[in-house]
Amino acid sequence: MLSDPSDFASIDNDLAELESWKYLSPDVAAIANSPRSLLLLSIPKSGTTWLRFLLINYAVQQRSPGADRIDYEKLKLFTAEREMILNGKNPVRPNMKPFLPKFGYDHLVYQHPRRARLYRDVQQHGGAKLLAHRNVLDYLVSNYYYFYEYRDGSRHLAGHPRDLIAGYVRYWALCWRLFNEKIIPAGRASLISYDALQLDTAAEFSRALTELGITIDDDALKRAIPMAAANAAREDETNHRGFFAKLDRGNFVRSGNVGQWTEHFTDADVDEVRRILEACGVDPDDAIPN
Repeated sequence: MLSDPSDFASIDNDLAELESWKYLSPDVAAIANSPRSLLLLSIPKSGTTWLRFLLINYAVQQRSPGADRIDYEKLKLFTAEREMILNGKNPVRPNMKPFLPKFGYDHLVYQHPRRARLYRDVQQHGGAKLLAHRNVLDYLVSNYYYFYEYRDGSRHLAGHPRDLIAGYVRYWALCWRLFNEKIIPAGRASLISYDALQLDTAAEFSRALTELGITIDDDALKRAIPMAAANAAREDETNHRGFFAKLDRGNFVRSGNVGQWTEHFTDADVDEVRRILEACGVDPDDAIPN
C-alpha cells in the first residue's frame, strides 16, 4: 500500500510541515465554528460592511434603545473576520460583545466564500448563515473600481469593467452555486439581496432575519437603518481612514447605487456575461436584473 516512493515523499512532506501546522484551539473554534454564531457569507462588494453596520447597530438598538451609533472603529469589537481568525492573522476575542443571544446568536462572524481558494471549511461552521449577493453586473462595476481603478499597483491590469467579465463572472457563479446548491439545502441559511436592501432596507432585512428565526423589533430597526447608511459610513472613512482599505484614490464607500452597470456595459457585454453564467451552470435570470 505504501510501496511507491512518491508516497514516502508525501508523508515526509507532511512530517516536515506538522510542527508548523496551526490546528484550531478550543477558543478559536468556539467563535469561528460556534453553532451559536451567525456567519455573514458574502460575495465581495455585495454590501458586507453595510450589513455589518446594520446587523450590529440593530442588535445594540434592540438591547439598548437610543444607544449611540456603533461606528467603524467600534465595529471590530462586535464582529470578527472568520478566515482571519482561522489562519491566525487576527487574535480571538473571547470577550466579543454579544450579538443577539436571546435568539441563539452569541457572535457575528463574516467572510467571503473564496479569496485565493474556495473556503471548504465553511461546512465546519455550525451556526446559521446569511448569504449576501448582488446583481452580477453591478458587482463587476464595484469590483473594477475597488480593485483596479482606485489602486496604483493594479490599475494597469484593467481599464474598464468589461475586462473583469471572464474571471469575475465565474467567481460570482461559483459563489451563487455554493449558496444555492450546498448551503441553503443544509438548512439554517437565508439569502439577502443587496439590490433589495437598496430598494427597501427594512423589508429585505426583516425577511432574511425572520427566516433565521429572529423576531424583528421594528422600532430598533428603524433607528438602526440611518446608522448604517452610506453617508454615516463615509464619515467614518474620513475620521478613521486607517481602518478601511488603503486606496490610492476614490473611496471605500462609493455611491452603492443599483443599476450603475447601465453606464458601462453594452448589449454585447451583457450577452457575454449571460453566456459565461450559462456555461457555469447558473440561470442568467438569477444574476441579471430585468
